Amino acid sequence: MKNSTYTSFMVETKKNILVVEDDKLLASIFKMYIQNLGHNLVGIASSANDSLEKCKELTPDLVLMDINLNGDIDGISATKMIHETSDIPVVYITGETSESTLERALGTNAYGYLVKPITQKPLEENIQFAFQKHNQDRNLSLSDKRIITMVSKSTKAIILVNNEIVRIINPVAMNFFKIRHYHQIIDHPLITLIEENSREKILKTMIEEKDELKKHENIQINCIDFNQKIVPSLISLNSINFENQFVIQIVFSKSDL
Repeated sequence: MKNSTYTSFMVETKKNILVVEDDKLLASIFKMYIQNLGHNLVGIASSANDSLEKCKELTPDLVLMDINLNGDIDGISATKMIHETSDIPVVYITGETSESTLERALGTNAYGYLVKPITQKPLEENIQFAFQKHNQDRNLSLSDKRIITMVSKSTKAIILVNNEIVRIINPVAMNFFKIRHYHQIIDHPLITLIEENSREKILKTMIEEKDELKKHENIQINCIDFNQKIVPSLISLNSINFENQFVIQIVFSKSDL
């Protein structure tokens, strides 16, 4: 399995980007950022319906999608409709930070989630990550794509780990750990999500799991979310074949202890 680092990936060719934003001032700021990053702004849509038409007409390489749009359809619903007819990666832009909105957004297999106000650096990181991940997703085998689909749609918090590095994280786990951007955790060590006193325990369990190829269930540890809050948790581990290697699937749930 290739273990490339998304955050160090550089987009070497100019990409066509569509911005969906009903605030004209913000749209002009995104235009400036996109041009500064060496990409091409192919259009600006001010509504969800307009974004659907422009995606069909312009076939952009990436969509920056505002969630809260004027009209009956919001950006999340528009993204679902875009994905029904095309394979265009979407990065969300929003001033909304509620957990319910975040969970809805991540459930659409978006490639990023940017909270306003937005500066050029995090936009650049999310664009780089989106193109890198989208390119890798396209090259996955059918069986690997099925695994990603099952993990993504699961109602449980799931992370896939290879050599102690996070490879896949689903929307429920993003919410569990209060993570807003995929690039903050993909290709980073799992132990960044584990409280210090529990790290040796989970590393030992992962070694046993890899060697014995059997499921370990309901192991008590303390996790730590991105707000630096300790979360007492139960984890279950099992090995699965992903990208022609055994990786460890970890399911997290909150503990009452």
